[in-house]
Amino acid sequence: MSGERKPRDFSYLLDLVPKTVKPYRPEEEEEAKEKRGDDDSKDDVDPELARQRQEEEAMRQMMGFGSFGRQGESAEEKQRKQDEMLAKAKRSSATAAEASEETKPSVKTEDDDDDDDDEEEGDDDAAATAAGNEAEESEGVLGVPISHEVTLKHGSKPIVTFTLDPSGSRLITGSLDYEMRFWDFNSMDVRLQSFRRVTPHDGYPIRCLRYSNTGDCLIAATGSPLTKLYDRDGSEMYESLRGDQYIYDKRRTHAHVAAVNCAWWHPRNRSLYITGSHDGTVRMWDMDDLGKKSMHTGVCRNRGKHVPVLSVHMNREGTMILAGCGDGTVHTFHSSEKAVRARDFAQSHARDSEVTCVRFATNGRKFISRSTDGTAKLWDVYRMSKPELVADDLPCFYNSTECVFSPDERFVLTGTSGEGNSTAGMLVILKADTFERAYQVGVGPRGVISVLWHLKINQIVVGCTDGRIKVFFDPRKSDKGAKLCATRAPREEDPLDRLFMSDAVMAAKAGVAWGEDVRTLRRTAKSRKDKERKDPLKSKKPEEPVKSDRGVGKGGRLMGYTSSLSQYIASRTAYDPTRDEDPREAILRHAEAAEKEPYYIARAYAKTQPEPVYDMAEHPEEEEPKKKKKKNMKPFS
Repeated sequence: MSGERKPRDFSYLLDLVPKTVKPYRPEEEEEAKEKRGDDDSKDDVDPELARQRQEEEAMRQMMGFGSFGRQGESAEEKQRKQDEMLAKAKRSSATAAEASEETKPSVKTEDDDDDDDDEEEGDDDAAATAAGNEAEESEGVLGVPISHEVTLKHGSKPIVTFTLDPSGSRLITGSLDYEMRFWDFNSMDVRLQSFRRVTPHDGYPIRCLRYSNTGDCLIAATGSPLTKLYDRDGSEMYESLRGDQYIYDKRRTHAHVAAVNCAWWHPRNRSLYITGSHDGTVRMWDMDDLGKKSMHTGVCRNRGKHVPVLSVHMNREGTMILAGCGDGTVHTFHSSEKAVRARDFAQSHARDSEVTCVRFATNGRKFISRSTDGTAKLWDVYRMSKPELVADDLPCFYNSTECVFSPDERFVLTGTSGEGNSTAGMLVILKADTFERAYQVGVGPRGVISVLWHLKINQIVVGCTDGRIKVFFDPRKSDKGAKLCATRAPREEDPLDRLFMSDAVMAAKAGVAWGEDVRTLRRTAKSRKDKERKDPLKSKKPEEPVKSDRGVGKGGRLMGYTSSLSQYIASRTAYDPTRDEDPREAILRHAEAAEKEPYYIARAYAKTQPEPVYDMAEHPEEEEPKKKKKKNMKPFS
């Protein structure tokens, strides 16, 4: 047929290929594969053949017919390429980190511990080397970034909560010392100092901190019924309302009436967040309607009583809420922008225990729970009668202990703690499919409360009971975060900086020598007051009033409140004696003269009524006339 179109011939383009490049032959590739076997490493491939293949592929891509005559890639091949690209991106900064490993003042490695053991005990050389090799092999197989660590010092009280922004560059920690601190990995050096401190509610410990999904604001829940929102730099944006504590039905109150223990942001709507309180309610709030009451309320009850809510979480779609309570139960709620309705609850742990944490899996069907009974359990949200997996021997003393999934959900991370120093704190890593212990890391004599494995920077952050925060990472697998500040030396001090510092101005004004510590001038109000009290000039006691039995002065001072004769004369110069007189006595002083010589009223009645007559009868008070009520005028039917 004349309408048929002949296939175009691109053979003339082969003349453009350089003569040194051989055409692509699949037979050569098959022969090379047979020679090297199943191993795809670059060491077994013929370098000449690999170079020819690269040049051939580059020419095909340049000419625009690289995919002609070839079948599409399979799904397995596409997935393999995506995995290779992801692994390559995570190893992008490995060269710089490995080059600076030897100069890390605040970073501890397991290899350093092995070297110390080899020097001290020669008999245990083989055992220590074998243990180190086994740990390295386990880390390589598991992919857990725990080879290095950085320690941040918050204070001396337990670190109950912390949060990382989505980029992984800013960390905020909260403790039982009523204070939250801001840490910036991009600007910190090896001194590892926070750049800001904020106290949301004085006298209330920090219970929960959560960054929003966009990282522009932060919610802080304390032991107070009020929650506060802060921006990224720690400036207060909004404070919630307080509910009426005398209303028994908690659904009818506008806000929480007891301590707020937990909070979580809505995964789909950036302006919504939920909170759980000790009053047994789960409330949803809208950040755009500042100053208004909560949108929806769900109540957790067991046997007719309200139970405190210690942990909340939402699935990825934002359609279901988990609430871990203080009586060992887990409640579920259906969530929407119109209502929060109770769905189901189960006695997931012992009745005398507390559910410290609940977390949904990515699929929204599975979730994990952590309790003070020393267990962690995996559940199916649609079959809550019996757990699917249980992990025992996980002592837990704090009711804020967290339990989280790893980013790829192959592992479950949690911490252990005990009362006092009875139990050494451990970071326990469980396999998500079997709940067997895959790895555990000791963090010192105290316990572990809060845990987080950040997806973007691939680092694990742990909050301890001794006020320290440990950041675990691997230079080959982790990216940014603590790696930036672990090897960054502080800026060298310029001698001219002292001339422009406020400390130098204060020192010059106070007469402090350059060699003395200028920080002594920055004392607290109490210490400064105690120091001034010891100074006889600044803390001169006023002279007490003169005390004499004879009623006269002594030592050149007179009786009274004056301290000298000159002050007494000055006080009597403009003295008004009428201020010290009794008005009644002053009037009665003239009563006898007025009776003998009347001048006003008595003279008018001298002839008509020489003797006064008084009306002593008591007259009742006149009542006001009652107003007549208007009759109700009904219209005619």
